[in-house]
Amino acid sequence: MLLCDCFNEFAKGQEIDSSFLKDEKSRFHLNVTAELLMCDAKSLEDADSADALAKTVYYRLFDWIVEKINRSKQFEQFCINFTNEKLQQHFNQHVFKMEQEEYTKEEIDWSCIEFVDNQDVLDLTEKKPGGIIALLDEAWQALSFSAFSSRIVEVIQILFNWVPFKLQSLMETLSTTEPHYIRCVKPNNVLKPAIFENLNVIQQLRCGMMLEAIRISCAGYPTRRTFYEFLLRFGLLAPEVLEGNYDDKVAC
Repeated sequence: MLLCDCFNEFAKGQEIDSSFLKDEKSRFHLNVTAELLMCDAKSLEDADSADALAKTVYYRLFDWIVEKINRSKQFEQFCINFTNEKLQQHFNQHVFKMEQEEYTKEEIDWSCIEFVDNQDVLDLTEKKPGGIIALLDEAWQALSFSAFSSRIVEVIQILFNWVPFKLQSLMETLSTTEPHYIRCVKPNNVLKPAIFENLNVIQQLRCGMMLEAIRISCAGYPTRRTFYEFLLRFGLLAPEVLEGNYDDKVAC
């Protein structure tokens, strides 16, 4: 019996995510759910949030499944690689796409710089319905919850102690900020100090598209300041300009 089947037997309440028992079948499912979760049925009924509870249990159980898979399949490394690809896309978006759009808008004389777009990799990983994550999610929904019922004390404790993966939240935060990037480069493969492997380092810079990023930065303005800020900072180099009746743009 799937856990979601239990929750489907409740009627929608007036408040968001609220629900109530609609018949004796609902009562039966409430008792089964309370038994699996090792809590009092009356307290569970009073909580009145079947939808929210179903979502939370599903969320935590998925994390638990990930942890179990990772013990034998290195699923964690897959998540790390996926995160790196998402961050690389964010880097591409800001350093290449948006930067070149800004140069075009400012009518800067420059040549378009080609870069490798990793959107295909992200589509393979996350695009619905055929992406790897979507397929994993679909496979998980097909699992029977009863398979875990014999170890439910242990399962619930593990689930609610897990720190969920926050990639989506991270990307949403980054999209609302002005990003500044720090690239970490591994100087050598033996993990020892004072050793600098030139070929290894340049390969990392190429893979991270840092050389292209440097070229696109050189093609435009070195800093982003208003005309007034520029005059305030560098006007001392030509004080006669500050004494004239120029507007800020002409003075700069």
